[in-house]
Amino acid sequence: MKQESQPPSAAPEEGSSKKEAPERIIRIGEYTLNTRTFEFYSPQTGKFRLTPVQYDLLYHLMTHPGEIFSPNRLLDEVWDYPSDAGSPDLVRVHIKNLRERIELDPKNPVFIQTVPGYGYTIPLPEEG
Repeated sequence: MKQESQPPSAAPEEGSSKKEAPERIIRIGEYTLNTRTFEFYSPQTGKFRLTPVQYDLLYHLMTHPGEIFSPNRLLDEVWDYPSDAGSPDLVRVHIKNLRERIELDPKNPVFIQTVPGYGYTIPLPEEG
């Protein structure tokens, strides 16, 4: 399994004397993911801790907002499956389980969207 749970380096936090400190909060619109506590927050569903599988998948999607990922690409980039191993159904199940945790209406998702014929994305928040 790839080490997606290790957050990328970011600018130091205020008051920090270190040159680099790990990014702690990933924020997309009203949604946040805490990379130290593995907690997700949305105003619709509140705050809760994700499972390691859910965290790895959501971390990958949230660090690439607006990018569309096929199930096979997620298998490779999130879980390091070889291209001839794993099933897109595995990704569908994990996306379904994740949506049930984070979406107000999992059958009509707002945050993790399906792009028919391509895969999954977290859209960039609208500005303005």
